[in-house]
Amino acid sequence: MVAKRRQPIYRTKPAAKGPMERVTDERERAAIFDAIDKLDPRLAPEWKELAKLVPGAKVDTVEAAGMYKSGDAFEVSATVYVTIPLDGRASTESFSANIAGRLVKGKAQIKAFSVNTSSFFGGEAYPWQTKLS
Repeated sequence: MVAKRRQPIYRTKPAAKGPMERVTDERERAAIFDAIDKLDPRLAPEWKELAKLVPGAKVDTVEAAGMYKSGDAFEVSATVYVTIPLDGRASTESFSANIAGRLVKGKAQIKAFSVNTSSFFGGEAYPWQTKLS
């Protein structure tokens, strides 16, 4: 029997080179939360894949779970909640996400994010991933 080859699940490249520690500084946490609030996952090219399959899908929120940093680099594990219309009803799906960036002069700059949508696509990985400038 030949095993079905799975597509790789993309993740953001680690922003830091050294060991990561939890972000505890409230100003840094607030700056990262502010940057995440302004993040629009629909800008990712892979959003089109989900939108083609499920017209009317919309992002409800991006919720940060864990924030870690090393130097000025940070990484966040998050959950993206998406409302999907199904047969006249709305269903909410959640997808794990990774966000990476840098803290520059007290402001967080998001450089990359990825969302793993493999649970929606029956185990095949079709993650959204984009690099932001």
